[in-house]
Amino acid sequence: MVKKVLFALAAPLGLCVLMSANGNKINATAKKAITTVTSNYPCVDLGLPSGNLWATCNIGASKPEECGFYYAWGETKPKGEFKWNTYKLCVADKYDNLKQLTKYSIGNLYDGSKDKRSSLLPVDDAATTKLGKGWRIPTEADCRELVENCTWTWEKVNGVDGSKVTGKNGKSIFLPATGLYTDNTLRSEGKHCIYWSSTLDVNYEVNAVVINTSQDNYAIKTCFRYGGLPIRAVRVK
Repeated sequence: MVKKVLFALAAPLGLCVLMSANGNKINATAKKAITTVTSNYPCVDLGLPSGNLWATCNIGASKPEECGFYYAWGETKPKGEFKWNTYKLCVADKYDNLKQLTKYSIGNLYDGSKDKRSSLLPVDDAATTKLGKGWRIPTEADCRELVENCTWTWEKVNGVDGSKVTGKNGKSIFLPATGLYTDNTLRSEGKHCIYWSSTLDVNYEVNAVVINTSQDNYAIKTCFRYGGLPIRAVRVK
């Protein structure tokens, strides 16, 4: 069934919209001693106007339906606990209250670096650091291009629910519904596909832009930067 598209931003006080608790398991993938990813990562040409190629698997996965690693926005190493106190690009107090952003801050909310950067540098891009030159986390523009130029259907692959994204040329990728981590709890697994872009939410800089899809819709939204999300990389032609 083809789903409707929504271009919406998450409410500022919500970590990410439409989230419901679904288990209390620590990110087991992040604990594995997998440190190398081939630079010849498989990718698909979906016939997009930009010519960009989308990876067939999440970073850290070997099959399209696997979740792979979970990352906080702007971090390049997976981990098992996601909160402000464990987020490397901020200062938080012992109660996990955000006090200051130390990188990617345009200065409209927190007295942080005010570096005026709204897009991840290669050094903070997990796709670039893991897969090499030519690979990166998709920008907000890349995500919108994917939404606007592809057909989205909710399907099951080897028992895993997620979004099948089919280009006008008939080729497709599968985004598993991996949910997201907050603290050490995985939420909405099997219900939502939530993937980082490399773009900051310039209106609320504690957030970054994400693709968020479910059985009912697919949308461009935002999520708190400390949250643990998977990454689907793009390769620039």
